[in-house]
Amino acid sequence: MKSFKATTASFAAVLALVTVASGCSTGKNSDPSTPSSASTDAGSSQQPDNGRFEKQVKFSATSVDLSDDGNYMNDAIYQTLNDKFNFTYDLIPLSWDNWVERDRIWVNSGDMPDMMFWNFDFKDYMNFSKQGLIKPLPADYETRYPNLASAMSKTGLADYLKSLDPEGRVYMVPNVIYNTPVTETTDLVLDAKVLYYRKDWAQKVGIKVGDTINAEQISELGRAFVAQDPGGNGAGRTVGISSQPYQLYSAFVQTHNSFYNQFYKKEDGKYVWGGNEDSTFEGGQKLRLVLRARIHRQGLLHVQGQRALRQVRYGHQRHVHRRRIGGERQRA
Repeated sequence: MKSFKATTASFAAVLALVTVASGCSTGKNSDPSTPSSASTDAGSSQQPDNGRFEKQVKFSATSVDLSDDGNYMNDAIYQTLNDKFNFTYDLIPLSWDNWVERDRIWVNSGDMPDMMFWNFDFKDYMNFSKQGLIKPLPADYETRYPNLASAMSKTGLADYLKSLDPEGRVYMVPNVIYNTPVTETTDLVLDAKVLYYRKDWAQKVGIKVGDTINAEQISELGRAFVAQDPGGNGAGRTVGISSQPYQLYSAFVQTHNSFYNQFYKKEDGKYVWGGNEDSTFEGGQKLRLVLRARIHRQGLLHVQGQRALRQVRYGHQRHVHRRRIGGERQRA
C-alpha cells in the first residue's frame, strides 16, 4: 500500500501541481484585480551572499489551490521566505474549470502573469514561442541556476524542448507527473501527494504521525479530531478532514492502487484494468465509509465543491457496481 508524505499545517487535505510558463513584459500597469505582466525590477536587483535581494522583488503567479479571499502574505511560511529573500507576490486563484481558457486569453492579450501554471499543449507552445508571446529562459540558465536545470533534466523533456527551437531556447519549466517509482534518472518524487494536518491537535489526541500516512490513518486522525475536539471549538464544530472532491480519490483509492482508473502492464507482461482489481475495490470501500460519515453528519468530512462531490459519490457508486458485476462474472 502506498502512503502520503505528511507535513504540518491546519487541515487534512491532499495537493498536486502541473507546468510553469514565463510571461513577457508588456509595459502595462496592472491593478490588484488583474494579473501583473512583468516582475518589478527583478533583473536589476542584486542578490548578496546571504541570498536576500537588496531591492524587493515583486511578481504575480497563478494556482488552482488558492481561495478567492485568501491573503497569502500574512502566514508564517511567507514571512519566513520573505525574511530570507525579500519579495512580494500577487497570487491569482484559478479553478479547474476555467484555467485553460484563462491562460490562453492572458497569453494572447499580453496580460499573462509573471508565473503561470499551464497544462502543456504542443500546438499552443509552438505558437506562443514563435509569436514572441512568452519569453525563453535565460540562455545561461543551466549554469546560472543549476538546481533548476537539474530538476528540468529529470523530467526527461529538457533536451526535447531545446530541439523544438532553432536556437535551442526553452520557454517553460516542465513538471511531469510520473506514476512510476523513483529511479536513478528521476530521483524526484514527481507525483507526491501531501497531507497537511494540525500537529498540535494530533499530539493532544495522542496520535503520532510519521513521515508517511495511509488511508486508514487519515480516517483515524480525522475521527479523533471530531470526537475529542482538541481545538476546543465546541461540539459539532470541528472538521476532521477537509478536501477538494477529486483529492479524495488520491487519499483513499490511489493509495491502494496507483492504476485504479487505467490499464497497465503487470510484472507478468499482461495488461489489466486497474479498476477491477481487489486493491482498488478496497480503497473504494474506505472512501465509501468516509462519504457515509458525511451523509450522516458526523463531522468527519468537509468537501469544497458540492457539484464535484456529487460526481465523486455517483462515480464511486458506479465503480463499485462495475466491480461487483466483475466479481460475479469471475465466480460464475
